[in-house]
Amino acid sequence: MGSEQIGLDVPDEAVRAVIRQWKTLEPYSDVDAALDRLSEEYELVGLSNGDPDMLEAVRPNFETELDGVVSVAEAGAYKPHRASYDLTCEALDVAPHEVAFVTAHTFDLVGAKAVGMRGAFLNRHENPYGGWTHRPDITVPDTEALADALAPRGTATE
Repeated sequence: MGSEQIGLDVPDEAVRAVIRQWKTLEPYSDVDAALDRLSEEYELVGLSNGDPDMLEAVRPNFETELDGVVSVAEAGAYKPHRASYDLTCEALDVAPHEVAFVTAHTFDLVGAKAVGMRGAFLNRHENPYGGWTHRPDITVPDTEALADALAPRGTATE
């Protein structure tokens, strides 16, 4: 949907400037070390509302290699639509209950929990979760705390 369809008059150059900034996104300082720890015990896959080109453009900014990336473009529906979570399970050949879905976005977590995934709410800014029926299994303040909870030091298989 273009900005004019919702009554906004945004110059093309302003839109392009925002898109260019996408490539400069950097992870929080704790992300790569925590993901490295988690990757010792878990398969790490990103599920994003971004299209494949956008995801590829930002990939060099992250040190940790993911085992896969799923774009909702392939599912034909944005999160929290069920199709994006189903596609992820199909791509990994797993059942929803075998997935620990980690997000900082309430709606994404509600969608994941609704299809049967486990859910971790990454709440860096102490945002309220809301009164949703589908609650996170764990809430953590950052990715280091997530790694501490799911892959404590010294427990990785050697």
